[in-house]
Amino acid sequence: GRDSRGLTSAGKRSRGLRKKGQGAEKVRPSLGARGNVAK
Repeated sequence: GRDSRGLTSAGKRSRGLRKKGQGAEKVRPSLGARGNVAK
């Protein structure tokens, strides 16, 4: 679901997506790099 992909507001916060602009470029790993449960 959305939460497993980090799409909820809590998930975004944990992934650092509230940070905008400079410094945010490397904050967000790709889905594949996370080795996570998302298909």
